Amino acid sequence: MTGTIYGMDIPEISEHLKGAVVQAGVCVIGLLGDGTSRDMTQSWGSPFENDTLENAMGRGAGGKIGNLAKRGIKMTGATTMTTLNTQKVWQSGDHTLTLVLKFFVTQDGDPVSQVSRAVQSLEEMASPDIGTFPTGRQPGLVAVNIGRRVIFPEMLIQGVPVALDKEVDSAGNMLRCTLSLSMTPFHMLGKPEIHKTYGAPSRIVPAK
Repeated sequence: MTGTIYGMDIPEISEHLKGAVVQAGVCVIGLLGDGTSRDMTQSWGSPFENDTLENAMGRGAGGKIGNLAKRGIKMTGATTMTTLNTQKVWQSGDHTLTLVLKFFVTQDGDPVSQVSRAVQSLEEMASPDIGTFPTGRQPGLVAVNIGRRVIFPEMLIQGVPVALDKEVDSAGNMLRCTLSLSMTPFHMLGKPEIHKTYGAPSRIVPAK
């Protein structure tokens, strides 16, 4: 690919065991860790659940008929809630992605490019550019490729937790690190978009 690659770009390891995050010519590759998952939630609600008979009657005739209806319902133990005013309608949906990536220094490897710069690049991808004037730039989108089969072309990075208590070399460079990235799509994924995220195999590192 055209650009810079950090992390675990090791040909001997299958791409089905790797995850890649790409933004603006920078590609970070890590080994997939335990806990990598995608989660879809859908919100449903009953917009008419408060429109009961006694409420409707209470709004007219000074509320007298409505009050009588409420008293009758309390005495009989009845309810005016029906399948009509409790019917649920779809309101919104969301996807969250937890991408666990592992980085470590291989034999004769470079701790800077394999670990430190990989972590730094992910933090930069998730951060806004607030130094420009008069307005800054919000964090950019990233493309995510998980094991060549799960593809998300437009994602936002929400969290990049980095443990700083792991082994380092004599220069202070991290020798290994495991990140659990939290992500969300730039826009809600509908049925056609879900199909695309399980698309045809796509190489972690495109051919040059």
